[in-house]
Amino acid sequence: MAKKVSNLNEVKDKRLAALMFEDNKGDLPGEALIRVKTDTTLIAETTGCYDVDVFYFNKAKTALEPIGKVDDSLDRYFEFPITHCSVYVLAGNGPAADYVNMLRLYNPNSGEHFFTANTQEKETLVKAGWKDEGLGFVTPKKSTIPVYRLYNANAGDHHYTISKEERDNLVKAGWKDEGIGWYAEDVNGVPMYRVYNPNATGAGSHHYTANEAERDSLVKAGWKDEGVGFKASR
Repeated sequence: MAKKVSNLNEVKDKRLAALMFEDNKGDLPGEALIRVKTDTTLIAETTGCYDVDVFYFNKAKTALEPIGKVDDSLDRYFEFPITHCSVYVLAGNGPAADYVNMLRLYNPNSGEHFFTANTQEKETLVKAGWKDEGLGFVTPKKSTIPVYRLYNANAGDHHYTISKEERDNLVKAGWKDEGIGWYAEDVNGVPMYRVYNPNATGAGSHHYTANEAERDSLVKAGWKDEGVGFKASR
């Protein structure tokens, strides 16, 4: 839950937006759901935070009252309820220094999804025709579980695994070991589901997603559910 703050100056360094809803009576006839378009990567770069707190200005107390913490939804929106017409403030919460943004890109020619924390690599791929799909997931900067990144030069495909045995078998089969792509959560975390397309003849044979609906949709389309590939922070 967000802590109470007395004025805007206490959150000004992490403030993302201030929204005003005015009405003569002050109260709304019921609860309204507000959706704010967001960019988690931009939030982290701007405020040093991944989470966001929402406050409203209590005119009687002349203070900002916390509503609570909100997380961005899969469609890149923040959602929070309001019951009063007032000023609402969104402000960053919590350090982001120990986490890494994993960016997701899509190659419309090969069907491959690619993940990287390197913004320069992302920009190079976008210039080459890849589609920037924004933030894929967030991972710890360091943990005991490395996620190995491999590349198949013949198929033009990347593969990611936490299994040393799978990595070594792919290297023996001709894949290039590109080292550690990122680190997974040790214990708790968001499951990143791994699915496999048995009909793929080139790149894009594997896909990783935290979205159960996306996983289920691919399984219905003929992909094989290979369980949890690794766990992300969010």
